Amino acid sequence: MLTRIKNLFGCDVRSLAVFRIAIAVLLICDICDRFPYAEAFYSDAGFFSTEFSKEELPRSWSLNQLDGSVLYQQTILISLCVSAILFGLGLFTRVATIVCWFLLISIHVRNPMVLIGGDTLMRMVLFWSMFIPLGRVWSLDAIWKTRRQAARRQKALIENASSVQTEVGANETNYLVSFGTGCLILQLCFMYWFAGIAKLTEHWFDGTAMEYVLRLEIYVHPFGSWLLNFPLLLKAVTYGTLVLELFGPFLLFIPVWNHWFRLLVIAAFWSLHIGIDLSIDVGMFSVNSMAVWLVLLPSFVWDCCRKKNVQTTQVSKSPIVSQSPRSVWLTAWKYLLNGIAAFFLLYIFLWNAIDTPYAIKQGYRDKMSPDFYRLGWATMVAQNFKMFGTPPKSNPWFVYYARLQNGEEVDLLRNGPVDYSRPDIHTKVYKSNRWKKLHRFLLRHSEHNKFHQAILEYFIRKWDQSHPDSQHVVEAKLESFSEEIGPNYNRGDYIQGASLAFWETEDEIDKSRVELLDDVDSFFKRFDEGSIID
Repeated sequence: MLTRIKNLFGCDVRSLAVFRIAIAVLLICDICDRFPYAEAFYSDAGFFSTEFSKEELPRSWSLNQLDGSVLYQQTILISLCVSAILFGLGLFTRVATIVCWFLLISIHVRNPMVLIGGDTLMRMVLFWSMFIPLGRVWSLDAIWKTRRQAARRQKALIENASSVQTEVGANETNYLVSFGTGCLILQLCFMYWFAGIAKLTEHWFDGTAMEYVLRLEIYVHPFGSWLLNFPLLLKAVTYGTLVLELFGPFLLFIPVWNHWFRLLVIAAFWSLHIGIDLSIDVGMFSVNSMAVWLVLLPSFVWDCCRKKNVQTTQVSKSPIVSQSPRSVWLTAWKYLLNGIAAFFLLYIFLWNAIDTPYAIKQGYRDKMSPDFYRLGWATMVAQNFKMFGTPPKSNPWFVYYARLQNGEEVDLLRNGPVDYSRPDIHTKVYKSNRWKKLHRFLLRHSEHNKFHQAILEYFIRKWDQSHPDSQHVVEAKLESFSEEIGPNYNRGDYIQGASLAFWETEDEIDKSRVELLDDVDSFFKRFDEGSIID
């Protein structure tokens, strides 16, 4: 029975190898997505300066904050790409994992305005991967280790050794149970459990939540728009998502027929994420989640792919005579890592628990000491998986109005004439999902005027750099628009909100001052002449 329970928190080493390769590929894809915007997102030449970065997350640290040049930021992204390649190949796997985690959280801290749920999941996956020997099989490390062991056995045979001392770790099977694998599995469960708890709100209970989500035009795909024609189906999807997130992960811990339950849960959550990705643009969140589920693929999946199940290594029949100093040190190091993993697992559970609606209502989050949060932000294990727990209530839209020196009026974001008419639902305005996230951030943090001003000035600089002097911007403003959405919604016109930022050249400011003084002089001149009194 104890063995069965232990196996609930273990993984097949071949599943871990496939998981490692998948995460490496996704990391490389993530870097390719960020690299074109290294200037805009991470350098001082962009809209989010190093000073802003330090103010936004003062408890965190970032290697990216040491230099604000574009070349330096690109160098870090390239370094992460190289580390991800080593990680995928399984070369110096543990070191490569640590470097990937270190560089990734540096990038995340540098600009949190463009982060999505998939980014949080990726850095947590890398965090727990540091506690797991992911290079056990299907890696260059494993190949070299096998060759070294073969060389030692050959040397022992040549020397006619009567007995060979078995090294710690030589007795390897295809199944690995450790604190690291258990924590990674529980982290995956935490993501869905706390996302489900965040959905215990009115719109998820009455079945209308998905209607709100799929009317968010900034994210919705054509398939998601089409689903709006089937309100009963959307209500079933709403309830099904809530039930799956709250109760689905519990099936992983049924001790009998566990391998079949694992396959069932994987299939259910893969279906959920495929549906999400078809309906709305959530960046790499869905594919990242599906990659993490690979660690739970049961052993018989891999055994069925082989005609004969062969042990990965042969175990020496000679008894262990004594433990070497190296093996004692490794045992102590293992216990230390297990202790650190257990501590952070408890810490992450508490972090999520105090962020639930009930805990917030009771004021538990405000009662926590600032020191509690400092550790989470310093290590970037801070997380918030709500997944539209509170559905969006409005559609956002932005216009970057600019008046040029030649009198022409343009939209700096759309790189064309200003158009205040309602944008088409499928018009691709934003360059990537991160630009969408940025503009959602701007709308939800309307009090952060310095960010609004910075991004407006960034678009002005980019426009002026690519246009002649006669078409340089002399006046610009960032305007927000929105409309309420939800059930029984009728698509109408956007309502203009407040202007978030305003900018004009020094010449325009001086011109405005002169015009104001002329108006004042004219007023007093007419006053002296008595024309105003008459």
